[in-house]
Amino acid sequence: MRKSAAVVFLSLFLFCCMAEVSFPPGKYEVTETGRKNAEFMQDSAMFYYYTRKKKFRESVQYLEKILDKKPHSEYWVYWGARMYEDGFFPEKTLLEIAGRHPESPVLCGIFAEASWQKNNKTVALEIVEKSLAYFLDPPSVGEEPRGKDPEVFPENFQLLLRIYLSFVKQNSSFLKGDAMLEKVFRYFPRRKLTEHTLIHLTEYFILSENSGKTPERTKNTSLYLNMLKEKLLAPNMFHREVSSGFILLLLTKNESELAEHLLTESLLTNPYTQTTFRNLFLYYMMLDQKENMIRAIAHEIVLHSLNKKQLPGDKLALLLSTAFDSENEKEIKGNLDRVVRMGALNDELAYKASAYYLDKKDYANARVYSSRIRKQQYRDLMTGFILTGEGKHKQALSVFMRLEQEHPQNNLFKILAAESARDAGESEIERQFRNEMLLKSDKNADFQNYIGYTWAEQGINLDQAEKYITAALKHAPEDPAYLDSMAWVLYQKKAYRRAKGFILKALQLCKDRNARGVLLDHAGDILHALGEKRGAMKFWQQAVQTGSNELSVDSVLKKLPRPTAADPVRKVQNPESKAGDRKNAPPELETKVF
Repeated sequence: MRKSAAVVFLSLFLFCCMAEVSFPPGKYEVTETGRKNAEFMQDSAMFYYYTRKKKFRESVQYLEKILDKKPHSEYWVYWGARMYEDGFFPEKTLLEIAGRHPESPVLCGIFAEASWQKNNKTVALEIVEKSLAYFLDPPSVGEEPRGKDPEVFPENFQLLLRIYLSFVKQNSSFLKGDAMLEKVFRYFPRRKLTEHTLIHLTEYFILSENSGKTPERTKNTSLYLNMLKEKLLAPNMFHREVSSGFILLLLTKNESELAEHLLTESLLTNPYTQTTFRNLFLYYMMLDQKENMIRAIAHEIVLHSLNKKQLPGDKLALLLSTAFDSENEKEIKGNLDRVVRMGALNDELAYKASAYYLDKKDYANARVYSSRIRKQQYRDLMTGFILTGEGKHKQALSVFMRLEQEHPQNNLFKILAAESARDAGESEIERQFRNEMLLKSDKNADFQNYIGYTWAEQGINLDQAEKYITAALKHAPEDPAYLDSMAWVLYQKKAYRRAKGFILKALQLCKDRNARGVLLDHAGDILHALGEKRGAMKFWQQAVQTGSNELSVDSVLKKLPRPTAADPVRKVQNPESKAGDRKNAPPELETKVF
């Protein structure tokens, strides 16, 4: 009863309050501003409604109305650009809006990047150039350009300039870019450039020099390199992510100190950010320190997980790829299952996983991961390697011959087919492939090397073999395989001193464990022929310790002194020799096809 009375009392109290604050009677008029705001809210609500229902034709109609009323809104412009990329927003409307507002670098930049993503490169450049022209060209005769200010270089204008430079670099339109930059710096002060824009300008001029060196470009490259160095020497809050491409460009200019500074500067001001660990990864990549690369990317993944509450698949894939390259067994096994569960296993990783198990002679798992390679060419290539590892040379020959027929321009498949034919005892097929390579050898370094090395192994045609490999080395003077072939030809010709120079250079350049095993064995043979027995023993021992699958360990052990009870030789894994010296990467993987 008391509860009911309380409810009645509260209801009467609220009624009285509402009566007290209600609008007095009379007519009310809606202002023009109020009407427009109400229409905008209605259009926004309808846009969200149709977008959620995936009725994009209707949602675009409302978005066009919204952009007509709010053309400067970055949020709604972003929606327009996004729907244009997805194929719903009309390009004509997008260009009209961009054309009406050249004074807004941010809006023009959004529209231009959307057009570029749709491969409408001419349209994208036109949008950016018109916006740049708005700031650089005088409104009328005798007047100063709108952007001219000796003290200011607006950040939003620098953003537009960076977008423009990015487009020009990708299009290699350096003459057009040079003319635009000359105009920009006629009115804007270089001393006001941010470090982000300086990086873009430095990268632009290094690339432009590579496309065609001129005194002006060389001068500009030096100018921006020095400006970047001065910028980094001053106290700053540098935390910009630096691309690996830019770091590699700096190294081509012998600017390793600047590269290191750019990559490690963020440690001082932002020691626990994702950018810092990403830059550390690049820094260790530059130094080829794979274990530290693993640590850096692992820290970035942890930090990303803490910030975003999810594990980034692309970073996990990069961690696994680095672990494969470093042959870190613990990291490989720890991350391979996670990559599979997250659906981050791409063709490159599946190939590396299959090669990893093939190296361990775990053919069952090698087949499991080779079957996950989506691109048939690479899947078949790995199948051929697995069959070779199992000693099924005739089946491997069938696979490699099919690949050679489907991809006749791929030199590797001809070589692999010839090797499989030799191992399968199909001498006629091997001879046919070798004759075909001989016919094309004057234009192909891989064929020259293969024929020359094959003859060296057989101890025949040694003078012609030397000529072939000399020609191959002119094409690639620092290829470890070519250098090893030359060393072996010279060894067979008993020119041991010259052979030693080539094999030592090959060892210096070779990073692959399997290939190094063969090179070390050859080095031991060459030094032994020179009477340098201690050096030969050292190289043979190192060859055995590599555990190379391409090395006949038994044959190397026979060259070493027999062990005594006091000094036993440790048991070595992978005692069998293995054919196929290109197992570690698909033929185009070195040029980053994946």
